[in-house]
Amino acid sequence: MFVSILLWVVGGILILFGIIKTLIYINKNKEFKGYKMTRGCVVEHISKEGHIKFDDEEFGYDAINYDEDDQAFLIQDGINTHAGMVEFMVKDKKYRIMDSVNDTNLMPIGQEVMVKYNPKKPKDAFIVEDFDGMVFYIVGIFLLLVGTFLYF
Repeated sequence: MFVSILLWVVGGILILFGIIKTLIYINKNKEFKGYKMTRGCVVEHISKEGHIKFDDEEFGYDAINYDEDDQAFLIQDGINTHAGMVEFMVKDKKYRIMDSVNDTNLMPIGQEVMVKYNPKKPKDAFIVEDFDGMVFYIVGIFLLLVGTFLYF
């Protein structure tokens, strides 16, 4: 009986986390009402510090080095920091946006991503993150079912 109650509590907490994650996701999407979706592609990796110009916007780097696969990265105080540059098209014009700097989950060049952009000003865009709250629901419901099965 104790195991069943423990599984119900943990399952309920996970479902609660799923609900919170869903509400955050919905709230973020409400903020960008009127934005349109399109596909983009990671075309290169660059650093966020310094000065690189794309589509009349200035991005930066302090010092760019290249690894054995010709991937650009910044070495600053012994730490590699870099970001993916994503290119997308709106009305036959190319636009580029930078993904956040992330060493552990850098998107590979050529990966397709979904981009949400302002149709009045396409440079106002961001990469759409996938909804990852479904895991909480699945595991939570599974634990509730297992707890119920063990109880009876």
